[in-house]
Amino acid sequence: MAMTQSTAAFAELEEENKLVFGCENKGAGYLYAFYIYLNDTLIEKIPYSPKCRTVFWATLSGKYYAVVFVKNTLAGGKDRFKTNELIYQAEEGSLEAPSRPKKTVWENSMEILKETVLQFPMIFRLALFDYKLENQDTYLGRLWNILTPLIQIGTFWLVFGIGLRQGNNVGEVPFVIWMVCGLIPWFFINQTLVKGATSIYAKANTLSRMKFPLVTLPLERTLVEMFEHLMMLVILFIMLFCFGYYPNWHWFNLIYYIIYTACFLTGLSLITSVFTMFARDFSKLLQSLTRLLFYLTPILWDMGRMPEFYQKIMLLNPIYYSVTGFRESLLYETSFWESPDKAAFFWTINILLFLAGSTLQVKFRDQFIDLL
Repeated sequence: MAMTQSTAAFAELEEENKLVFGCENKGAGYLYAFYIYLNDTLIEKIPYSPKCRTVFWATLSGKYYAVVFVKNTLAGGKDRFKTNELIYQAEEGSLEAPSRPKKTVWENSMEILKETVLQFPMIFRLALFDYKLENQDTYLGRLWNILTPLIQIGTFWLVFGIGLRQGNNVGEVPFVIWMVCGLIPWFFINQTLVKGATSIYAKANTLSRMKFPLVTLPLERTLVEMFEHLMMLVILFIMLFCFGYYPNWHWFNLIYYIIYTACFLTGLSLITSVFTMFARDFSKLLQSLTRLLFYLTPILWDMGRMPEFYQKIMLLNPIYYSVTGFRESLLYETSFWESPDKAAFFWTINILLFLAGSTLQVKFRDQFIDLL
């Protein structure tokens, strides 16, 4: 394909060593990639994105220009333009300057948070669409979203409740109710952990054609699983009524634990989704570790029988905090504010996960398309 000179492409020096390359915006459906050259040597590739301009921080003296690739994702076809040549003279000592300014962890987090807030209406609609789409090609449709966990509950009750415990209660609470109060939050956690790790990889090829930040997809996956989680809560309430447990104001604690769990899973998915983009094996490893975590966490067995050392370790488990929170709210009439030290500790973990996930997302998101 021949190189074309065009006024549609430009190169400018905005300030100091800040070079700006771009071309005229052709509207929706177009993606732009930039190949930046220094003295006719390719020094950086910027993958396709909806942005029609890019910033490059020069550190070496010489002749800079860019080749801009413009791709029409709606009608097909591709063209490329060469920007005007820009002579840049480096200041003394600037050869050791970083090629790009580094953002702080706080700036990364605020950037991700801002994108999430601005795009939340679209995220919600996309989550609702994905939820309706699941199991649509089966005869029973979304009924499988209820049947599958009910079959698992029945299996665990037969094996652990009837087989191992011989129908004995956990204290004064029937084992089946005690077990279900732990399994319902676990189903939400398990599905979001596994699918959140592949949330960007599964959608990147489609959403690369839209003006939509891929970093918001872990939240979208969390919302999809939350829709199913709310349906399972209805089943849990029905079972509680059948066993003589009726609503009281402690049940409102579930709102707190659902929000906590959603924030924890979103922050963790921000991290795991980046790892999966670099190595698909990570999602397989995460599935295996999640199965192991299920049996290590006191969901099907009473932790009171374990050694005191193991109990202290388990108290640091964010997942166990969610599981016990459900049981304490529904069965033992205990509120989350009665343990402020636990709440402070686990919300600190949530904040650290979000900070780490935001930093990874901002650092590597420009490479996601190339990693497909």
